[in-house]
Amino acid sequence: MELVLPTCEKIGEMFILILAGIVSCKAGLLDEDMSKKLSNLLLMVVCPCLIINSYQIDYRPELFIGLVLCLLFSGISFALDVLVAHVVIRPDSGRDEAIERMGIIYSNCAFIGIPLVEGVLGKEGVFYVTAYLTVFNTLVWTHGVSLMRGKGTLRESLGHLNTPTIYAIGLGLLLFFSQIRLPALLAGPVASLSALNTPLAMLIAGVNLAGSDIWGSMKNPRIYWIGFVKLIIIPLVTLAMLILLRADRTAAFVVFICAACPTGAMTTLFALKYNRNARYASEAFCSTTIFSLVTMPVLTLLAGAVL
Repeated sequence: MELVLPTCEKIGEMFILILAGIVSCKAGLLDEDMSKKLSNLLLMVVCPCLIINSYQIDYRPELFIGLVLCLLFSGISFALDVLVAHVVIRPDSGRDEAIERMGIIYSNCAFIGIPLVEGVLGKEGVFYVTAYLTVFNTLVWTHGVSLMRGKGTLRESLGHLNTPTIYAIGLGLLLFFSQIRLPALLAGPVASLSALNTPLAMLIAGVNLAGSDIWGSMKNPRIYWIGFVKLIIIPLVTLAMLILLRADRTAAFVVFICAACPTGAMTTLFALKYNRNARYASEAFCSTTIFSLVTMPVLTLLAGAVL
């Protein structure tokens, strides 16, 4: 039961931020061109700061073991997600196949997962989330880019690892294991930029939603199919995997919560970056977030009973 209230509160906060983005767009304060620039700022500056800041924590052997377990479980979880997405979204499903697959595979683990885990498990839980984020960011900048950009060679895919986000993961791990703390002059700005992660992503999503017909999109059967796969099938498959592997409860909860999150704003950000259907991506993001207000509390109660 302790997971239900934080889940509802955090999702409610996200909707308020999305609404702020919609109002800002309608008022002429933000537009689609500005949204693209802000999305680049988020991907190239804010996200790396969030990752580095997450690794600024005291080293303990049990934390290292938990981190390794989270990495293992996260890797298996994403492998299952990719398999499910490629089974349920067929190649002939339409021109938005890439958006639908990415929406199923990559969740809102940073924007909902981190605040939710922090509210339930505290700072130690956030540290474990970084393991999931490490796998997430490695895959989203290789597999995710390949999905949205189109097929490319292995060398081209690996080339996309040359990003500030991937460098931030390496630097964060180095700082954690060496127990080097950022000097106050850097720590303050890094923490401040990290705090922009959720509001900036939600404002961008709101701007894109301002130009879309969200109620009309709810009439699209594909939206419900994507929501069902992302919010029901993926979490249950992940939960079954964690039970079979007899995962440590804390590590299992972190991986499960991240996997159970709705479609990530990253799908919308990449749709903007690679000239895909950003409005459809935003509609999938918003609709699954609406549906998650019901699915996440119910599924977290189930997970709490069986893990």
